Amino acid sequence: MEIKEEDIIIEYAQIADAKTIQKLERDWTTEGNDYDMAPYSLKQIEQAILDHRIILAEYKPKSVILGFLFFKIEKAKDLCELDSIYIRKDYRNQNISQMLMTYFLNIPRVKSCNRISLLADSIYEDKLIKFYEKLGFKKVAVKMLKEK
Repeated sequence: MEIKEEDIIIEYAQIADAKTIQKLERDWTTEGNDYDMAPYSLKQIEQAILDHRIILAEYKPKSVILGFLFFKIEKAKDLCELDSIYIRKDYRNQNISQMLMTYFLNIPRVKSCNRISLLADSIYEDKLIKFYEKLGFKKVAVKMLKEK
C-alpha cells in the first residue's frame, strides 16, 4: 500500500502498543530470520517500552503501526545495539526503515555511544548490508551456522 511520508510519525512506543508490537515481532521471527530466535514475551516488550528502547513508525491517518525498531545500550561497553527492525510487508520499500534509522541514530543516548552494532540476520541479508552500509555501517564479521 502506497502511503505519503508526511503521514508517517516516528515516535517511542507506548504500553498500549505492546500487543501489536508482539504480533509484528512474531511475524519478523517467522518471516525471514535465519537463526531461530524466539520472539520477545509481552513482558519483555513492555519493559523495553518503559525503558524507551522501541521506536515505532505509525501511519497516522489510520493509526496503524507500520513497523518498529528495538535497541539496547550497554553503557559499560559504550555500545548501542540495534536489536531488530521490522516493517510490515505491505508497507516496505517506502523509506520507512530509513525514517526509523534516522530517528534512532539521532537519539542523544545513541549518539553518545562510540559504537553501534547490529546483525543482519535475515534471508534478506545482502539487501540489509547494502542498506546499513549507506548509513555508514561497515561489515566486520560473518556469522555462520551448521545445522544437523
